[in-house]
Amino acid sequence: MSSSNPDSLRCQKELGSQRASNIDLQAPESPEMGITATSGTEAPCVGSEPDKDTQSHVVATSTGNKHAVPWPHVEPWRRNVALAGIFVGVFFSTLDSTIIGTALVSIVEELGSFWLSPWIVLAYLLTYMSFAMAIARLSDIYGRKSIMLVSWAIFMVFSLACALSHTIRQLIVFRAFQGLGGAGLYSMGMVMIAEVLDPSKFAAGAAWIGLTVGGSGVLGPILGGAISNQSTWRWIFYMNLPFSVIAMASIFFIWPASAKTSDNGKWRTFLGIDFVGILFMMGGSICLVYGLQRATTGGRSWGEAVIVTCLVLSGVFWIAFFSWEGLLGARSWSNIEPIFPVHILKRRVMAAAFGSIFCTGFPLITATILLPERFQLVNGSPPLHAGLSLLPLAAATGLGSFIGGAISSGRNLTSPTLIGGSSLQLLALGLLTTIPDTFSIPHYLYGVEVLLGIGVGMCLSAGTLMVTLNSELGEIAATQGATAQLRPLGGFIGLTIATALFNARSESALGSFLSDAQMEALHRSPLGALTFEPDVLAMVRAVYASVFREQMRALVGVAALGVLVACASFERKAVGMEKMKVHSGVQPEVEEVREERKEERKEGNANV
Repeated sequence: MSSSNPDSLRCQKELGSQRASNIDLQAPESPEMGITATSGTEAPCVGSEPDKDTQSHVVATSTGNKHAVPWPHVEPWRRNVALAGIFVGVFFSTLDSTIIGTALVSIVEELGSFWLSPWIVLAYLLTYMSFAMAIARLSDIYGRKSIMLVSWAIFMVFSLACALSHTIRQLIVFRAFQGLGGAGLYSMGMVMIAEVLDPSKFAAGAAWIGLTVGGSGVLGPILGGAISNQSTWRWIFYMNLPFSVIAMASIFFIWPASAKTSDNGKWRTFLGIDFVGILFMMGGSICLVYGLQRATTGGRSWGEAVIVTCLVLSGVFWIAFFSWEGLLGARSWSNIEPIFPVHILKRRVMAAAFGSIFCTGFPLITATILLPERFQLVNGSPPLHAGLSLLPLAAATGLGSFIGGAISSGRNLTSPTLIGGSSLQLLALGLLTTIPDTFSIPHYLYGVEVLLGIGVGMCLSAGTLMVTLNSELGEIAATQGATAQLRPLGGFIGLTIATALFNARSESALGSFLSDAQMEALHRSPLGALTFEPDVLAMVRAVYASVFREQMRALVGVAALGVLVACASFERKAVGMEKMKVHSGVQPEVEEVREERKEERKEGNANV
């Protein structure tokens, strides 16, 4: 009889827990969209129907699936518009982290204060990496669509403010707020890609994400050089405005409404946000950024009290962050949900994926800024030509992203892809340490850019796919938020190391043969050397070329670490690609339930 069937009893309990949930996981009725959603959808239980029928249903419970946001069934063109909006958001958020690099000289010539110019880049990266996880978590409460619209609005408003800046300090402040919008665009894109795409197409989606991130990061200096060469640097920010308006209009009118919670559930969920963890994380990031940047500019000593205090406070904040997150993860006395579940790092493959993404951020951001600088300072290229010299790197990054996605299109081969991509990065960066001091750009350098780009692209797509496949149900916002933070963090630390090496080596070498007036001209702008006598200019270029090789040697060390980290991700039986069906809301974790049933049957047979 069904009343005595254990599966039926379990089914009744599960259905009861679904009815008790106060969270409506489906979008509300939207007449404009032609979409009608239902609340409290009851999913059949494993055992109540044949297994083959179970896969066609969506489990919507208030426990394991509380953060999953299944994408409503809409027309294919609406889904394609949503995907386009996601990729455009990721593209512009990443583009604005590097586009300013080749325009810094033009900005300084107009606004002055060359010693503050690195903060134009760093202010964006600081808020970009500090708020990524927090914004992803807020989208669980207020809906993906709402947070995406707010992120675009912030990005657009402060892009306009940057374009209208009158002082370099205004520009730095506005760039920080622009980075807040960029953090939302990037983190929401990484979270939603697993929810919008059909599971069978996620490998291709990961390739497109890799192409978008890598390609936009490398295209940034090219566009920045072209714009500053042909017009004013302010158009770097003006050009964001029309794309922002188009993206916001498509999201508002075409995207289906976001999943929403009831008012009571929304308030309880808001109170469950880990605000303490967010403050600890922001404190650690800000102190680290300020301490390192202050130490590497102005010829200051690393022993300066302010620098030491900032670095110590950063360490204290990060220790407090991980301790607090670990405490929340083990708690039974609090409803606060950790912004980053520390137990995720106990999974070897997930920790290795995070480490690989962090290491890939070094060459992705650092090389795309250092190479154009070298082309201008050593090879005498104008900003436009310096940016165009990165085209092989941009094209190869896209190619590498598609290679990484294609390798795992049918089977999870993300670990071998990571190992291969990290090895290519190591090889390319090693070759960059051999560039001669010649005035002309050696032709083989473009081949090295291709190797580096393919390696970076493979790691970006494979890393994104690996993190998603190894995330449990409800962890996508946290894990992809961490991904959004680790990549720019790696890039920032790489830039800091490169800046420290540049200042330390060039100051001592140039000071041995330049006068005080000539050193002052270089402090205002490195291109001040163009006014020197030809023989002096040649000596300055030789120093810059030597420093560049030392910067590349530092990146080689990071790339070697990246290879070791990628090797740590290897496992004989990797997670299957069918795991994507869980995150997209197409298929519950049926296999785990089936295994439980098998164990129960074995125990029942043993008892008989």
